[in-house]
Amino acid sequence: MGRAYMCNIVGTRRNTGCLVGSYLFWHVSTTEPFGDMGELAAAIMGLWSIFLLVVGTIKSMVAYGIWKLNKWARFLGIILVIGEILFILWLVIIEWEFLIFFAVPLIICLVILYFLLIDEKTKNAF
Repeated sequence: MGRAYMCNIVGTRRNTGCLVGSYLFWHVSTTEPFGDMGELAAAIMGLWSIFLLVVGTIKSMVAYGIWKLNKWARFLGIILVIGEILFILWLVIIEWEFLIFFAVPLIICLVILYFLLIDEKTKNAF
């Protein structure tokens, strides 16, 4: 009942995202699904979300820098894309079935790397 009241504050009576999010937060924060490791699992998920927030912020800054044709952004963009390609390849090596899920992101990363690293028009623009 408390979670539903919280969702009513947001403005809509049946905000499904709010209900699902509050349920997932409650489910992860309890120790039942992980036994005695519940607090550790919640802490690891919290640290992972902070890490992803930092990486997303850096990628947003790099994207804005590339939009403004800054050389530092091109260099950092190349490093980030190479890191992402290596991470995807590592996931595929660990579990071959991940290739199905990461084929499109891998192709997108390779196209971005081509344009940032090899394409002559892009090199001349920077």
